[in-house]
Order: sequence, then C-alpha cells, then structure tokens
Amino acid sequence: MRKWKGIVKTKLIGKRKLETREMSTSLRTTRGSEQRRLQCLQDIQKLQEEIKLLQISNEKLNGVGLDDMSFTELASLGSMLDEGFRIVDEQLDNAHEEITTKQVKIIILSSKF
Repeated sequence: MRKWKGIVKTKLIGKRKLETREMSTSLRTTRGSEQRRLQCLQDIQKLQEEIKLLQISNEKLNGVGLDDMSFTELASLGSMLDEGFRIVDEQLDNAHEEITTKQVKIIILSSKF
C-alpha cells in the first residue's frame, strides 16, 4: 500500500472537527518528475523507432534486404542511387580540380625562385 505524503490539518467547523489534507511540495515534485520521466520514455521510444527506420534505409542503400522489395520500390531506389552517384562524381571532379589548381600554383611559384 502506498503511503500518502501530505500534511493533515484539522479545522473546527461548528462542533465538528474536519481533517483536510494538503499535498506537500515533495509530492507535487514527485508527480512532475514522474510526468517528465514518462515523457522522456516516450521520446526515447520514438527515437528508437526512427533509428530502426534509418537503419533499414541504410541497409537498402547498401544492397541488404532487397529481396522483399517490389519492382517499383527497386526502381525508386535505383533512381536515388543514380542521383547520389552523380552528385558524388561532381564532388570528386571539383576536389580533383581544386587539387590540380593548387599543384599548378605551387609549380609556378617554385619555378619563379
């Protein structure tokens, strides 16, 4: 059985004593803490579900677990991968151009001295 943590006050109303209970600050704090704890647990559960979905997406992008995908899903995945490869190729070209430009500048500067 849970014990009630509160303050009992006795008031005289007419000829009768009336006991009233006031919730202590610690009990209110406990309830607030419990609500925050429950909210945190819900947030954790939502984040775990999101992580699971992201892991599945990542596995599919790496070619794992494709057996149960429909033709449409596979075609969509293929399009996303094609677009990703195009962007990666552009970035590689830009990086290569930047490195080449720096090397040419170094060669030109070193030949002047």
